[in-house]
Amino acid sequence: MAVLLLGSVTGVFHAAADDVPKDISADVDAGTTTAKSEPTFAAPVKELGEEPEPGEEDRTIDWSLTLGGAINTGNTQSWNLNAGTDYKLVKKAHELTLNSIFNYGRANVDPADPDTAYATVSKQLFFNARYNYFVTKKNAIWASLGERWDPLAGFDTQLLANLGYLRAFIKKKGHYWAGRLGYSYTYENFRSPPADVTGDSHIQGLLAAMDYENKLNEHVELLSTLA
Repeated sequence: MAVLLLGSVTGVFHAAADDVPKDISADVDAGTTTAKSEPTFAAPVKELGEEPEPGEEDRTIDWSLTLGGAINTGNTQSWNLNAGTDYKLVKKAHELTLNSIFNYGRANVDPADPDTAYATVSKQLFFNARYNYFVTKKNAIWASLGERWDPLAGFDTQLLANLGYLRAFIKKKGHYWAGRLGYSYTYENFRSPPADVTGDSHIQGLLAAMDYENKLNEHVELLSTLA
């Protein structure tokens, strides 16, 4: 069996305020030199929710695009493509995150039979938007809205809406760990079948989740959510 992997492309963009003073001069008086203003090359990391000092970074934008896929030949004959984007905006006490991914794949379920054709085995689209507002340095209210389109799983539309309280246990540059509690509502619109049997579904409940982010270096970041 031979496997061919298609590459992926990822880009990250950052926007920040200029924190280097534009006026650096010195006054000489009686043999002493006093700097009128000095550039700051290192500053303590500010937590989300803190007011930045004049000239410090007050906005961060991270945006990445991904594209990839795989082709399998031999005893297993299949191929799939996936594409997605992740966007994150942080400005003072506000945090907005947008995520989406699309996946499409086809496979030959019986390669030994020359009459067997390729069939679609995956076709789905996911989108989620979440907003956090930090009322204090480590306490926030949050809301999210998501949609899932997955006809092979029987869904024409699956909508997910959540609202609740967030507590950050670790929140510093490159390292974030938080827990969330809230209300969850899910609406499911089924295809036919099983729509003729079940109809639309409305699900309500309590949501508990943990979020963890660890930026190991400039190019590698660990992201995980347990709900």
